[in-house]
Amino acid sequence: MHRFIALDTETTGVDFCSSQVIQCGVIYLDEHLQPKGKKEWNINYVPDTFSWDTEAEEVHGIGREAAQTHGIDAEQFLREFEQEIVKRYGIDADTDLHIIAANAYFDYLMLDALWDTYRTDSKLPLSRRTMDISSLSLMVLGTAGMTTMLETLGIENEEDKRHSALYDAELHLRIFHALATIARQEGIALP
Repeated sequence: MHRFIALDTETTGVDFCSSQVIQCGVIYLDEHLQPKGKKEWNINYVPDTFSWDTEAEEVHGIGREAAQTHGIDAEQFLREFEQEIVKRYGIDADTDLHIIAANAYFDYLMLDALWDTYRTDSKLPLSRRTMDISSLSLMVLGTAGMTTMLETLGIENEEDKRHSALYDAELHLRIFHALATIARQEGIALP
């Protein structure tokens, strides 16, 4: 049985080797893909270890100074992240816990890079196999992109809340459910 977690990250850039996750929002899902809890972390930016891209800051709106002081350290985040997964799913690394997200593999790789930096004793407790809603949207709607998906599916959202990790994870889950419904109606088998 596959298990899923809706997730989004905000990062200091898009380079997996030098960028850092500075915010992570998670929605824990039950076996029916319904929310059973959620959590968002702000993770302190470590300037001596990771780069800062001002274009990324323009997207998520988290300033460099705020990113350095208004969160928890990366190691604490990773401990809490792992503890929540074990508590809610009873599983550890190399699991069948799949991410539902837009650009899901990006989120996986960014979390994996942070994990590799601070947790060399274990593996990230998520599957590399992800449910990418952008790819799913291409299959079902023939188009992708967050704004396009939201508009095409008629999902209302508050633009000023977009690019907050938890809010985006909630949008990803709503999009996933809408796409899954259309796929079922049209007889499209989901991967």
